[in-house]
Amino acid sequence: MESKSAQCHTIRGSVFILLLLITWTQCFSELDLRECVATFGGFVSITFTYDTKFYERQLSSWCLQVSRTECVNIVDIYGRIIHTHEGRVTLVQIIGNTGSITVNMTNLQIWDTGLYKWRIWVGTSYKVVQSVLLHVTEGTPSRLPVVRASVHGYVNMSCSYNKQQQWSKIWCKQMGPRKCDWVAHSDGSTSRDYERRPLIYNDIKAQQMIMKFTQLELWDSGLYKCTEYGGETILDQVLLHVTSKNIQSNEVTQPGTRKDNVLTTLQVTNFSTQSEKNNILPSDVLTTTVPPNLGTNEVTESSRVKQIQSNAWDVIRWLIFLIMVTFLLCCIYCTSILDLCYIPMFHDGLRRNKKFKSKV
Repeated sequence: MESKSAQCHTIRGSVFILLLLITWTQCFSELDLRECVATFGGFVSITFTYDTKFYERQLSSWCLQVSRTECVNIVDIYGRIIHTHEGRVTLVQIIGNTGSITVNMTNLQIWDTGLYKWRIWVGTSYKVVQSVLLHVTEGTPSRLPVVRASVHGYVNMSCSYNKQQQWSKIWCKQMGPRKCDWVAHSDGSTSRDYERRPLIYNDIKAQQMIMKFTQLELWDSGLYKCTEYGGETILDQVLLHVTSKNIQSNEVTQPGTRKDNVLTTLQVTNFSTQSEKNNILPSDVLTTTVPPNLGTNEVTESSRVKQIQSNAWDVIRWLIFLIMVTFLLCCIYCTSILDLCYIPMFHDGLRRNKKFKSKV
């Protein structure tokens, strides 16, 4: 009986510890999201302030989210840079309890639009310090169609072709100068990274292929191209901006309908004018500047970023964690008290009953 009881206590304790570890892992969450608008061919500088001394020996990296579960490293703290960004990204680190990391990206391309994260490897998983949703919209070609949509919404992207272009086609997302990852095929098949969210309608009679992109995520932002499958012919291209803000438009803005290429529906503060450059900027500002090697080191543009608080969910998870700790401690102490007090008293009562029966 004692061995079974001990085994039961061991199993119960293991379950408590497992639940405790799961709760602790979930407490590592993204603190907030910053959105910014940048200029095509320009420069962006992003600073993260945290205890860099504590994480000095941990691998930290700047990554681009490419799927729900994958974030590809652009540059890490050891200076390793992905080939698509060589010569365009640098890191500046200040070690200290209130240290900082600054990521500098130069010669921004349209396909640099996307969801970025500064993260730290903590042994079993990545801890995200902060996420940045970068929209490269200023200075883009006026003939480039733009799609604007809210997260979890949908967009329609159309691709027209002629009678001589009846071959297979794909929609792909540009990830580098010569890299375009396929999203959907004209036969209806889709990349598993997108979890069947793109829907293809190929109207041969109207000579048009439409991709309805549903359940949009922030990392879906980027430059999409409709191309010949296995070839180099580009039929159409669309710049998609998914924002955390609720907006009305979910259709392609055709070339010529934009005003000065400003994506006004993003509802983030536009770049400051020349007369506003001397104003004091808040601490959550991302600056877009012209690199010194291009002829000037003066800050010419800035963009305010929007922080999206997720503190409520963090508080709930911490409360669950504290409740689990309290419950575990109570179980341990209650078991000890029963072993020391109630169980001996119970045995003494049994002995007295046996003596009483023997006398009778």
